[in-house]
Amino acid sequence: DEARAELDRIEAEAARMNDMVGSLLELSRVEGDRRARKVATVDLNDVVQHVVEDADYEARRVGKSVTLRSKGRALVDGDANLIARAVENVVRNAIRYAPEGTAIEVHVTGEARQARIGIADQGPGVPEADLERIFAPFHRVGASRTRESGGVGLGLSIARRAIALHNGTITAANAPARGLIVTILLPASAVFPASPTT
Repeated sequence: DEARAELDRIEAEAARMNDMVGSLLELSRVEGDRRARKVATVDLNDVVQHVVEDADYEARRVGKSVTLRSKGRALVDGDANLIARAVENVVRNAIRYAPEGTAIEVHVTGEARQARIGIADQGPGVPEADLERIFAPFHRVGASRTRESGGVGLGLSIARRAIALHNGTITAANAPARGLIVTILLPASAVFPASPTT
């Protein structure tokens, strides 16, 4: 039993190291040659929908869920894979810290020449002083974000760099009641508002 416990610990450490190496390689690619990116007109709603569907499947295995609410459609010029990775990293972070039995809400809206993605959870939130620092590589916030909670502290940093490559911004704010809201803003090449309801 002692040997099995020690092997489990080693396996977990190896998995974390593998994640770290993979994240570092991805971070390097994101910051690499911009000409290597696959730039095209991207339907942001479709990209986010695919991320949400995959994330919801995994979230339900741990007693949580991920929902998508869209208001209109937005097209952006960029690399669909990089945008998807950025959104996925934020959503996975939300799943990690959201309490069991709660839903992570993802919103996509288009306004003027700008597309907005909002990801809100009902987790512990972040101290005001750390709202900017959470996007720095390897930064962790307090006891709730220790190695035992998973991750290597690169997901949000990768997300910020991917969004910056698209001339966008990503910010975090605490929800009025409870939880964290991460907002991604991207320049939109076209926006199609939602049809008015009757």
